[in-house]
Amino acid sequence: MTRLLFVIAVASGCSSSPAPSPACSGYEVPAGTDLSQPTVSFQKDVIPILQNNCALSACHGSGIGTNNGVYLGAPAGPVDTSRVHGALVNVATTTAPTLSYVVPGDPTSSFLQRKVDGDLCPLAAECPGGCGVVMPKDATQLDVASRDTLRRWIKQGAANN
Repeated sequence: MTRLLFVIAVASGCSSSPAPSPACSGYEVPAGTDLSQPTVSFQKDVIPILQNNCALSACHGSGIGTNNGVYLGAPAGPVDTSRVHGALVNVATTTAPTLSYVVPGDPTSSFLQRKVDGDLCPLAAECPGGCGVVMPKDATQLDVASRDTLRRWIKQGAANN
């Protein structure tokens, strides 16, 4: 009887041993997504995403202090886009100093893109203390359209335009 129950359990997918953890895989842009179009403007397209989701005073929006590693603009009002751009593009992260927040032309190598995509698993070796959490922290993940706007901006060279 015990053997019969074991056979039924195995055949139905039930097992007493823990299931293996899923393989670590990166976010894949859906086939057919054109990252070259439409043209993305840092000031008109990217800054509003950062301002509405990241540049909160408790996160990355305070004009003083650490800004949790990177300053991403003011929570309201005018933003010094040159300062924000200068804090992101080709700047090593504090969490993973071998990585840059934004690598122009390469969203996959850009820590910012990985954070908003929730695609941190492939970076584990680069973050000795852990890569942190998906951004924005304690909020709903950015929608695909917003993440793709950031991805396009990076792919298109991450210009301060």
